[in-house]
Amino acid sequence: MALDNGTLPCHLCGRWEDARSMGEQLGVNLCRSCDGQYDDDELRMELSIENYGTTVEEVITKALAPMLNKQQAILEKFMLAVSRCQETEELELRLRAVQSEIYNAVVEAPDAVSHLTQEEEQ
Repeated sequence: MALDNGTLPCHLCGRWEDARSMGEQLGVNLCRSCDGQYDDDELRMELSIENYGTTVEEVITKALAPMLNKQQAILEKFMLAVSRCQETEELELRLRAVQSEIYNAVVEAPDAVSHLTQEEEQ
């Protein structure tokens, strides 16, 4: 994308310079001001930000979004399992209470019958 006068735009800052004075890093043209300012990893981040037109935080968020979504799904499944366990524990407690009531009724029933029988005899 060089102009007829032999200039190229810097991929980072957009400044047009003579193609012969442009530097090149990671396959992109850089002006004299931008050339050498970033190592390869930093330049990749800068290029990502430029391509997305966003902040570093947004680029990181976009990169982490799939992992965060997966973690959220796992957390939701875990919370559902915990809820089910709590429901199961509550049901078990209710069942024990009913069993206790039935047991007490069965154990106390003969006493109540014998008490009634004793009253009738008197």
